[in-house]
Amino acid sequence: MIISSFLMGASILLFSAVNTQASNIGLNMAEYMFQSMFNAVLYAWTPEAFPAPIRGTAAGLCSFFGRLAGIIAPLLAGTLLPERPGIEDYEKTLYLAGGVTLSCVLWLALLPNKLVAQHNV
Repeated sequence: MIISSFLMGASILLFSAVNTQASNIGLNMAEYMFQSMFNAVLYAWTPEAFPAPIRGTAAGLCSFFGRLAGIIAPLLAGTLLPERPGIEDYEKTLYLAGGVTLSCVLWLALLPNKLVAQHNV
């Protein structure tokens, strides 16, 4: 998840810096691929990361907050844009999205890991 989150954030930031059709298509494809990789790991790993008695509730809450953020993000981005946005305004929104995604790398690295805990015992 850390790797896919980093690659997804990097592709969003690179997407804001390019201006050819081929690079737009390629980076859009890369971002979607890394987003799909992140979601695949997230939905496969989340149920295993929590103890069995609270697994359903924990996985449900993670899914809920992920979907809630997916609803709020475009609404928030719309409020950040001025009435007549220019190219640089859209780039700022992409920088914000890339920065938030890259901050996920730090938060993911801070999550407890069973394998690391087992090796430290």
